[in-house]
Amino acid sequence: ARVAGYFDPNEIQTAILETNGQISFLPKSSSRPVTPQDLQLTPEPVSAWYDLILDGQLMQDNLKASGRSVAWLENQLHSVGIGQKSEVFYAGCNQQGTFFACRGG
Repeated sequence: ARVAGYFDPNEIQTAILETNGQISFLPKSSSRPVTPQDLQLTPEPVSAWYDLILDGQLMQDNLKASGRSVAWLENQLHSVGIGQKSEVFYAGCNQQGTFFACRGG
């Protein structure tokens, strides 16, 4: 139970021995983690990241799949103080346009 995050057996409603030999735990309602829905929050959707540059190499197919252009990418690099794609160790973005880049060592 500790591996599953339950250090107090009183937090567990039911334990089930699965056919593969593992044990699944159903926590009591008062012990389960809080969700955004419980707090009546609507978080931004989570999206996968597109790897745009790896070790200085432009990933053209990923850039196209992200719906972004080379001009957009160059503008993003410029905004974080990187002048050339060859300086980049990693650059990526998500569907919402959040951008991350870091220089190579």
